[in-house]
Amino acid sequence: MDQRIILIGPPASGKTAVGKTLSAKLNFNWVDIDKSAEDLFGKTVPSIIKDRGIEFFRKIESLILTALAGQINISEESVEKRLDLSIFLDYLVDKDSKDYFDKNLIYKFGNEQILIKKSFYDLTQGNGATKIVVSAGGGIIEEELSRKLIKSHFKSFYLRCEINELHRRAELDEKNRVQNIGTSKHQDSESVVDEESFEPVRPLLFNQSSGSRVAVVSDDFLKERRISSYQKLTELLAKRSKFYEEADYIIDSGNHSIDQVAEIIIDKMIKSKKAPKVSDNLI
Repeated sequence: MDQRIILIGPPASGKTAVGKTLSAKLNFNWVDIDKSAEDLFGKTVPSIIKDRGIEFFRKIESLILTALAGQINISEESVEKRLDLSIFLDYLVDKDSKDYFDKNLIYKFGNEQILIKKSFYDLTQGNGATKIVVSAGGGIIEEELSRKLIKSHFKSFYLRCEINELHRRAELDEKNRVQNIGTSKHQDSESVVDEESFEPVRPLLFNQSSGSRVAVVSDDFLKERRISSYQKLTELLAKRSKFYEEADYIIDSGNHSIDQVAEIIIDKMIKSKKAPKVSDNLI
């Protein structure tokens, strides 16, 4: 029986942290779709979006989800080798899926070189391919194909969280990011940042660099980004909430610790018809 679990929800709802904890408790493989995309293309998600656009990235998310749903037979000879994306599409099981990605990726954006890592091969072809916990990107549900795959091949959990808490978490992550890449410290909480190397943790909430070589990041600058990111988060929730709510289960992640959320999900899985086997000490 397939036992694929996927966690969906807005930025900072806890999908990554809960996914890691949940997979450890169930002894399942853990997959972060953003990390899978980065491994395939050899660049960060913000860089992929900056270079190719958000529409391209959404299609890549769908392609990875297609593979995780067991809809691809990757040749073992392709592992750890660079190959054209068009060759990767030839491994798709369903002809309609191949036609879809040929039209929406290759024809629209041109070919790309990708690297199939051994870890990705094992997750899609190995014995553990049907026992996975997937932490999805917040916008994966915007793509119709992704929504269909989630509904047909995964047990889905929406990690719901109040917007103020989401923004608090996202802002903290971004503030830590800015502080970590500051090349020097100044008075009045200002740090010098090389904007060409700066990539926000969540590029759809926090704008990427304007291209200037060096920027002084002050408290006023951060305040302006806070206001802007809150507005963007509000817009994203308005756009996506109806899709999040199509999940099999809705978990209020803002009211519980990471461990508690994982335990709630396990409890839901135990009570469902597709419950994975969990040892007594996890119940």
